[in-house]
Amino acid sequence: MSWIFGFTAFLCLVGIRAANLHVMRDLGLFNEASRKLKHSTYDTDPEFYNERGKRCKSCPAGYHVKEDCDIPETSGNCMPCKEGTDYTEHPNGLPYCLPCRHCKPDEEVVRKCIGTRNTVCRCRNGTYCPLEHPCEVCLICTDRCPEGKILVSPCNATTDIQCADTKDIPPVNASGQIASILVPVSMITLIIICVFVWIKYMPDAAVCKSLRHFQGCLKVLRIRESNDPERDVNEQNEKKELCEKRRLLLPKAGVDLRKFLDIFINHVPFKHWRRFLRDLGVSDNEIFVAEQNNLHDVKEQQFQLLNSWLDRTGMEASANTLLDALRRIDLRGVAEKISDELVRTSQFEYDMED
Repeated sequence: MSWIFGFTAFLCLVGIRAANLHVMRDLGLFNEASRKLKHSTYDTDPEFYNERGKRCKSCPAGYHVKEDCDIPETSGNCMPCKEGTDYTEHPNGLPYCLPCRHCKPDEEVVRKCIGTRNTVCRCRNGTYCPLEHPCEVCLICTDRCPEGKILVSPCNATTDIQCADTKDIPPVNASGQIASILVPVSMITLIIICVFVWIKYMPDAAVCKSLRHFQGCLKVLRIRESNDPERDVNEQNEKKELCEKRRLLLPKAGVDLRKFLDIFINHVPFKHWRRFLRDLGVSDNEIFVAEQNNLHDVKEQQFQLLNSWLDRTGMEASANTLLDALRRIDLRGVAEKISDELVRTSQFEYDMED
């Protein structure tokens, strides 16, 4: 019997040793794989990141790293983030873009997610979420102040209504009462003076057919007591130029400005495009992204940039906003040509009064 137990013990020792060898081999493979994992660290300069001791130039905001650089301190292969899907806000060495945030059902979108910026959400009207709390669910605003208290500030997206005891409200001092009287009186007096000047100089002001722009035209309306005919002609030209160049365009109901962006693209000289876009608030990084996405199609670059500007600006965007930007960069003639062409489409008209 003893030899049976001895043989069994021998087989166990052999099995244990084989198992140990197998585990050691797996550990070796794991360590080898670990050494091959990519460990990227950021440099002190945000324009660079370190990859295995090699210093590579970061991809710009709106891009991520697809392949690292081969030559130190140069750019690797950068890929753009997908509009409305993911983004990166800063220069980076990330192997992928960050996913866009999706607003919850009780939130509304303030700004859409683009390649260089995450979605911005806020609680809908009638609800709020304090800034210092994680906004899991928007809270319903309090309807009214408790009895004996008065409303100090209404509910907004981040704060509930603010109430205070009537005794805590500081009394209005004498100077405050005087100011509350003088300010409205001064405004009414100013309005009366303006109306008087308007009526008095109506013949000269007739060239300004829009009451909306009377304030701008009034700057050049003066009492013409001078006998200098040349001065009179110059003043008339100045009045006409000031009034005509500020005419507003009104779109017809349901008109989509995107369908008319080609008119701006065809008329704005190429050498002035960057100045035009910068005046609209488009960043150099957005311009770079559009150029990279459409390397061989300049008009598509320009359309995408204006289209992104429309999405970002929302309801405040209009043909007048674009035309005002052209005037600010001294392209008034171009602005007038575009205005006339927009009117010829029968989808816009000048906001003028007889």
